[in-house]
Amino acid sequence: MSNSITPQAAYADGHPQSTPTPRYPNNVAWTRSPQWNGTPGPDDSYVGGSLSITDLTSLGSGAACGGGSGYGCVMRMRFKLPPHTPGTPCADTPPASAGCTLNSNAALRYWSLTLWQQQPPSFPVDFYNADPDGIAPNASGAKAVSIISLADSAFTVTGGYVTLLVAAGASLPLALQQASASMGIQQGVQPESVAGMYSAWVADGYNVVSLHPFAGGESPTFDTSVPLMMTLRNTLPASTFGCSGAAVPFFTAEYTAGGGMMGPYVPQVDFVDPNSLPTPISLPTAGSCGEIPDLLPAGNGPLYLSGGACGSGSNCVDWPGQTWAEDPSSASPALGCCGTTAGSPVIDFVATQFPVPVDASTTLYPTSLQDCSDAYGSQTTPCSQIVYQYPQGTGVSSGTLQPPTPITIVGSGFGYLPNLPQTMQTCTTSCGSNYLRIQNNGAASGLAWDTNDGASCQVYIADWSDTTISIIANLPIGITDLYSGATLSPLSDFSPLTLMPTSSTPPENFACPITYADGVGDTLTLTITNPQSGASQNIPWGVSAPGAPLN
Repeated sequence: MSNSITPQAAYADGHPQSTPTPRYPNNVAWTRSPQWNGTPGPDDSYVGGSLSITDLTSLGSGAACGGGSGYGCVMRMRFKLPPHTPGTPCADTPPASAGCTLNSNAALRYWSLTLWQQQPPSFPVDFYNADPDGIAPNASGAKAVSIISLADSAFTVTGGYVTLLVAAGASLPLALQQASASMGIQQGVQPESVAGMYSAWVADGYNVVSLHPFAGGESPTFDTSVPLMMTLRNTLPASTFGCSGAAVPFFTAEYTAGGGMMGPYVPQVDFVDPNSLPTPISLPTAGSCGEIPDLLPAGNGPLYLSGGACGSGSNCVDWPGQTWAEDPSSASPALGCCGTTAGSPVIDFVATQFPVPVDASTTLYPTSLQDCSDAYGSQTTPCSQIVYQYPQGTGVSSGTLQPPTPITIVGSGFGYLPNLPQTMQTCTTSCGSNYLRIQNNGAASGLAWDTNDGASCQVYIADWSDTTISIIANLPIGITDLYSGATLSPLSDFSPLTLMPTSSTPPENFACPITYADGVGDTLTLTITNPQSGASQNIPWGVSAPGAPLN
């Protein structure tokens, strides 16, 4: 799958020039990354947006804000910081280092905002796809370059809010300039200095960053001929904090008509005259956090071709370079808009793994399955395969045990689930919030179980979009830290400790086996309920031995 072609979804258009005028307009189409992009860890969520080359030009000329004072325009970002986030990175000496202590009130383990670009600029704009970690460079040779990163500890809060002014093309009036070293920010910013001055500072209650010093041959270098990307990183949100990037489904725009799935915790961006800063409009309340409209968002799902290009009739959008449908500065296909009636689940196939890629070229893969985009009942060649997972070493104890079973469900009408990843706890009576139910008849294992009837295990939900659900079944419960004895969760410790039982784990704590033995396989019945429409579908699937024909 090409890294530069990313399907996006949007419920509403938040651009200031859209019709009707949005209640909380935002010049940036903040969107959560796809699950696989940049290979982020499961502890992190990335929400990103961008300024196009046209935006950068109009900021410098003053056209973006009326251009009355001769200073050009600055980008104003206004938002709230998650409460009680520990100071990271820690200062070397007290008392600042005391703020690094974790406590039960912390909304997040870590928060940061990074301004970056895909460089060198000689490559076409279409190649400016996201790679926030620098792990998987684009095939074109373009490379993600971080210009400046600001952790939560770098910001000064005024009146409960952060206001960050970014001069990307404008000069700053004297009141906002860095007049002395005492104004510089020395904690939570990287790089701390550039061209003999601090990279970020506080002036008149505003947090200020000027990208001009980075354009003077310094490394990293800011280039106005390349779009400016912006990425928010949220790490390990508390279960009581529903306003992090995890509240947004993967590859979905954060903005909704009700305010947005991150409420006031995503930057509201406007373009303003730095010499005469207008009163900002109000931010959404936290009441909109995690609220997904009961609609199917408009999508831009491309048709994937063998060469990685977009197919006819598709709309290719590169995260985080997406733009609003009404944005006159759009430099790439815009996000589709807006939401329509939520659908009903239709399962195409369920699988743990495939011997060849689904719908791959039959020239390269003569045994490729070609009907997997059809509904299960109309497939001429069955595509589903739930494979028994052989017992293996746990990595944390001697002996072998069966690992959890990864399962992917593909189809349509599944709806969207916020706050991912999450663990689905089994239940007995109050199961209304469990939109996925797994039942096993125990034909091979002799142990029947039902996640809606007290099954003793956890199910890890990695992704849930309208067309794909990815889960890991039969995670053990009650796993404790080897040293402190504290109970661990895969949401905060995604490792062999929480994914695999050990020889000392009571069997009743991972009692959801998925088994094939002596020519007989268990039968799993998966019931999917669309969180927005409430419609459901369930289909039974047989468990096969590794290497057995698809069923």
